[in-house]
Amino acid sequence: MSVSDAVEEVFQQTINTVGTRASNPLWRLINHLTGYNPAFCTLERYSNTNCAALRLTLRTFVRQRTSGQKQSSSQNGTDLLTLMLEHPQVFSEEFIVDELIDFLAAGTQTS
Repeated sequence: MSVSDAVEEVFQQTINTVGTRASNPLWRLINHLTGYNPAFCTLERYSNTNCAALRLTLRTFVRQRTSGQKQSSSQNGTDLLTLMLEHPQVFSEEFIVDELIDFLAAGTQTS
């Protein structure tokens, strides 16, 4: 499975589980009080596992870029990720990972 296929699968799973979680008062109560994202069925657990794997992959990539192990592939070496990494006081690692997920998810619906 390609990365884009994996992102598409996670995105579709997220859409499916949001629909079941948002209407579940027990999930809303637990999430509101603790911030924990409980999974009540197999599909939700599978979705949580895939989301965690995607976040880990992106976090590893961000750390490789931060340490210099990976470089920008843009012509002049400057891309949006490079700009965010240059301002760690503004953009935390978790914020950057969240933004990368937004970009990936948005791209799956338009391409």
